Amino acid sequence: MKKKRLFIPLAILLTLSCWVLISITLPPKWVGMSETELWVADFNHESLAQKANWVGQVYWHGHLNVSLIGVELYRHGKLLSETRKKNTYLGHNDAIDYKHTTDAVFDRDDQLELIIKWEANNHVYEESIPLQSRKRFFALPSFLNPKTSAYSM
Repeated sequence: MKKKRLFIPLAILLTLSCWVLISITLPPKWVGMSETELWVADFNHESLAQKANWVGQVYWHGHLNVSLIGVELYRHGKLLSETRKKNTYLGHNDAIDYKHTTDAVFDRDDQLELIIKWEANNHVYEESIPLQSRKRFFALPSFLNPKTSAYSM
């Protein structure tokens, strides 16, 4: 009877330890927020996906409806990709993909930056978002990972 009581906590501890070890070996998640805190962005390797699948998303946290013009991704000041999303309207807490690729591999010390351009009230705005790498400790498989804000972890 005592062996049974000891087995369940040990099995749970072993499972959690394996989960953390696997999660730590995965590529980092890149996250950032604009100075005005209107935009949040991430560039994320889908955890435990069969193929290397990277998705970048930007989240609008302003209260006005805006029209996204474009998103540019830079690595060490060099333009990697440019996404034009003219006439893509976003409301409060809406998100949109700015990059989807299978070949993005970055070192943890890389300097990634997003430049976001949008229009609201007939004015064009631009903000910069530096992205920082974050180590994963409990990565969810992609089929369980909810589409929420980059800072919700």
